[in-house]
Amino acid sequence: MLEKVAVAEAAAVKADAEKVEAETAALEKSVVVEQAEKAAAAAEMAAEAAAAERSAAEKAFKQKAVAERAATERVAAAEAAAKKASAARLAAEKLAAEKVEAEKAAGAPMRSAADRAEAEKLMLRLKL
Repeated sequence: MLEKVAVAEAAAVKADAEKVEAETAALEKSVVVEQAEKAAAAAEMAAEAAAAERSAAEKAFKQKAVAERAATERVAAAEAAAKKASAARLAAEKLAAEKVEAEKAAGAPMRSAADRAEAEKLMLRLKL
């Protein structure tokens, strides 16, 4: 009978040891699972941050393209305005020269020496 009790006690001790091993393994697995969940959450946060950065970069690229188009349009408008101003200046100089010629042809009173010099300068400029 003592043998049966000893065998039963040994079996109980063995069962307790196996239970402790199983609990330890379960705890280790839960720690590993918890660490994996934390790593997955960190990876998700990194992916969200990367998506936000990409969105910001795309927005900046679009704004740059819009700014470049606007700058190109401003340059073209400035060049057109410069051409118009140049044409207007040439037309004014031509009119002034024609006026001088008309005054000379009509026998109008002579202008001052400075006015005559300016008129001659305009005529020479138009001939160039």
